[in-house]
Amino acid sequence: MSGNKPAVPAASAPARARPGPVARAAAPITAEDLVLNLLLGHGGSLSVQALCRAGALFGIRAGTIRVGLTRLLRQGKITSTGRASYAFAPGASALSRRLEDWSRHFDRPRAWNGQWIGIHDAAVARSDKVVWRRHTLAMSLRGFASLAPRLHVRPDNLAGGVAGARDELRALGLAPQAIVFGIEALDPQQHARACRLWDRAGMLRGYRALRASLASHARALRRLPPDEAARDSLLVGRAAIAQFLRDPLLPPELAPVAAREELVAAIRDYQRTARRIWMAWLAANAP
Repeated sequence: MSGNKPAVPAASAPARARPGPVARAAAPITAEDLVLNLLLGHGGSLSVQALCRAGALFGIRAGTIRVGLTRLLRQGKITSTGRASYAFAPGASALSRRLEDWSRHFDRPRAWNGQWIGIHDAAVARSDKVVWRRHTLAMSLRGFASLAPRLHVRPDNLAGGVAGARDELRALGLAPQAIVFGIEALDPQQHARACRLWDRAGMLRGYRALRASLASHARALRRLPPDEAARDSLLVGRAAIAQFLRDPLLPPELAPVAAREELVAAIRDYQRTARRIWMAWLAANAP
């Protein structure tokens, strides 16, 4: 955007993808998810017997765990380290880094120069409900908000710019008829309206609520039996990360970035607690 940016007005509309208290009823954990989480957290190899015992905590049958192991082995994500034991495959280091360092997602924002990314979707038909649902979910996951009928915007403040956003949106299910483009110079009135599409105060409340909820869950873990503590620590940590990965990553002009960074630190602390619980549980349940 050329010239000086208009001052950002106070927010007055609901936030998009606002974090809130942790809900354990996220998407059910699959056998493959569980195996990858445990192998990563453990850092070494685990026996099929230990993995099956862990699966039982989540209502996953031993046969389902074995099928998941076979699938992961075929995909090259894990490797056999001996008779009936597995670890991450050496070639799966990139996968390991993505699973372990989820918070790199929050290194993506860059300084905002006042420009925007727009999506115009007037050509996208709503008659195909499956396509429309995926299309709107893709926009929501990347923090777009409606500025005008069939025009959706977000700040152009993420690494990759417009081209990167376009590729990511397509991969998430944005309808091919939608046009993704850069907006260099909204007039001052429209810029001010766009800035009001996100509720800064609401986001702050959401970050604080999620942080407080994690702290409460962490305290509760100390009072639970080992099986329950292990299960709940994984489910709550997984739900918190999934919830936070929907954050629109708005720039400091529009979002309480300091509170967001504090929440990232709180999730990392919770992960360390969960890892200690699981290491103790695996040691106690070793064959």
